[in-house]
Amino acid sequence: TAKVPEKDRQIPVCQSAQSHQDFILYGFDLLQKQVNPRGYYFDMSQPENCNNVYHGCGYKDNLGQYHSTFNILGTRELVKRIYMHLKEHRPDGIILYHNSGQVIMPVHSFADLWLDGENTYSRLDRKNNRGYENILTLDTYRAEYMGHNFGTIVGLLPQFTRAGSIRPEESQEVGPEHAEYILGLTLLHDSQLWIAYFYDDQPLKDMYRALAEHNFANGDYKFIPYWSQKITQQMDENNAVASFYVDAKKKKALMVLMNMSGEEKPFLIRINTDNLGFSPQTVINACHKEKVSLTSNTLTIEKFPSHTYRLIVLE
Repeated sequence: TAKVPEKDRQIPVCQSAQSHQDFILYGFDLLQKQVNPRGYYFDMSQPENCNNVYHGCGYKDNLGQYHSTFNILGTRELVKRIYMHLKEHRPDGIILYHNSGQVIMPVHSFADLWLDGENTYSRLDRKNNRGYENILTLDTYRAEYMGHNFGTIVGLLPQFTRAGSIRPEESQEVGPEHAEYILGLTLLHDSQLWIAYFYDDQPLKDMYRALAEHNFANGDYKFIPYWSQKITQQMDENNAVASFYVDAKKKKALMVLMNMSGEEKPFLIRINTDNLGFSPQTVINACHKEKVSLTSNTLTIEKFPSHTYRLIVLE
């Protein structure tokens, strides 16, 4: 048999074609009936160009030439059918789209979660940007990774090992600070994280262990972000930000504190108990070993590294 040239080995299929949509849904229907998965992940699924005027794509110019169109509406109809089919079989089902800056709302609105961040791959290097401290500022993170722009929940996809800025075997040498900056941003903004391409799993384990110990997933916590909370004082002079998760009934709060000063230093922060809703009697440094104390509603942390977070439990 003749060898097929590599350029001819892929044949695009148009999502606008009714027969193609029916075939895809037939496959998902079999999958749900046989396995009943909770959700689907789609990697960079975008509308494709097509010039097939016989099923509604493309157009014919006045010279008789056919040209392609970007079939957003056809793709929208396909993903809408997939979304409705999943929710019918699994009301608790989740659809994840990885789009990383390539947002096409007519299509990607049929998702429960977006994964974004692969577009930061080329911005990391092994010199000045081994981590995200210069790339993801508080304002940038707040604008891009909280879902405010489009309404869909967004999860950050870090790129440490994929970019090669920090390799796993370098984790002890480099230290956890670059990873902890990302974790701090996630907690500060009550956002989601996709843990792929982290260079060190230990900071992740420490954070998730602490959150589980304090019933973060199932607790009755109210999120109070750093840009609107009035619980802490002396933040500007410390060049710090703090967000809170407060359980008023249990008189318990998780305080996410980030040092943005550019230097390691001790922190003294005054707690406004009226705005917190209770007067804390105990304090715990949930993920780290530095000594923390609470005296006369003043929180003291010794040797707080720059651009890292601390999860402080107040009860």
